[in-house]
Amino acid sequence: MADSNVRRLPEEVVTLVALFVRDANTVFAFLEALRPANLLGPLEPLWQLGLVKSRTDLWPDLDIRHDDENLTEESQLHLLSAMKFYDRVFIYGRPNFPWTLANFKKNVEFWWSEWNIDPDFETSWIAQISERVVALYLPNMLEKNETNMLLDQFPRFTNLRSLELYLDEPWYLKDLFDFLADESQITDLVLRHRGTADILDIEVTDSTAESIIRWIENLYVEVFQFSRWNIQIENDDLRDYFFDTIFSSDSLRTLVCDESNLSGIDFASFSYPMDYLELHVCDLSQLDIQNLAIGLKDSNVRDFMISYISTEEFIGFRDLLRGLNETSITKLQLSQCNFRDEHWVQLARCLKTCVLTSLSVCSTGWSRRSVISIANAIKSNNSIEHLALDDEPVGFIGIVLLIKSGTSPERAVQLRSIDVVNCGLRRKEVLAIQKFAHECGVKIKLNR
Repeated sequence: MADSNVRRLPEEVVTLVALFVRDANTVFAFLEALRPANLLGPLEPLWQLGLVKSRTDLWPDLDIRHDDENLTEESQLHLLSAMKFYDRVFIYGRPNFPWTLANFKKNVEFWWSEWNIDPDFETSWIAQISERVVALYLPNMLEKNETNMLLDQFPRFTNLRSLELYLDEPWYLKDLFDFLADESQITDLVLRHRGTADILDIEVTDSTAESIIRWIENLYVEVFQFSRWNIQIENDDLRDYFFDTIFSSDSLRTLVCDESNLSGIDFASFSYPMDYLELHVCDLSQLDIQNLAIGLKDSNVRDFMISYISTEEFIGFRDLLRGLNETSITKLQLSQCNFRDEHWVQLARCLKTCVLTSLSVCSTGWSRRSVISIANAIKSNNSIEHLALDDEPVGFIGIVLLIKSGTSPERAVQLRSIDVVNCGLRRKEVLAIQKFAHECGVKIKLNR
């Protein structure tokens, strides 16, 4: 029996300790340990929820999902009671049970995913929380009437800072950027595209370009991603200023250009202040890549991803790799680069002295000879700590060779981790490669 003279740990102290812990398993172990002493107090509903919902849905942030409406009435009451603990809540879909903004902290922020256009927005509970939504993700293609409804509803989201949507039709691009520039606080924008046609569907005209420029200049834009843009700016001065605004905006942290024709612009003239730059299927010529190599020398880019470079652009790409030590790039991602073995032999020489800490390759068609060249380069390199291979048919021997080279005692810095996805491992080889990586001190992540 517990000594009645021993002071009881105050419930508010228990709550403060729990709120300080950010790991879900740790906080629920803490609750489990204190519950027999009846010390949970207001945290009891949270513990009860851990029996019926995923713990990672409950901590450190709250995830509210559509199937939460299927919880028992008792569990829904526990959920309502626990809502007051969260600063950030992720909503998926439109879960239909009786909760309102009053259940949360006054400064709560909602991140809303899988949101669909609601014709009854005016009367739904969605209208109650719209002012606290800071991020919005729309997963579906929009019809014209839905787009008009969306633009009408945007002003309600007065604190919205991040927006992600699929843009498959060009006709409302200007209206969207007019709103972004003149009425929004949105600084993170991701425009995706579901189209499968071999054409660039989203036409950017002079007037649309002016709206985009105004948005970037009016707000402190940090994240910008666009897809399938067909740049049709007739005014040459405006075109130059448009691209300079996108590639030289001091506020940008992330810029992703996806399946858009960027050929012919002067990549050497931009300052590239962003941390992350991705150029995916942008129809770059050899001259474009050579100019890009020049521009990146004085840039802030640390993480760079480029894809769909063919043998015709090899010399430009080789120049880019040769100049890596004059850039800030420490993470390089290559995807769908169609080079031959002799090209990889030349590129491997560039890797020997580069200062990359991470190299990722996806669907570049490494052969046995290519892997040997890259492995020898890594053995001579003194900075690469992480490798990632996706859809590279290197097999068991190739992976072993890369790990062995990365952990050679001749290297000043050892390989710490390697990610392997769909690289030709047979089922019976999985345990063997895991054991070998462990013996070499390398953390390996496998997905055959």
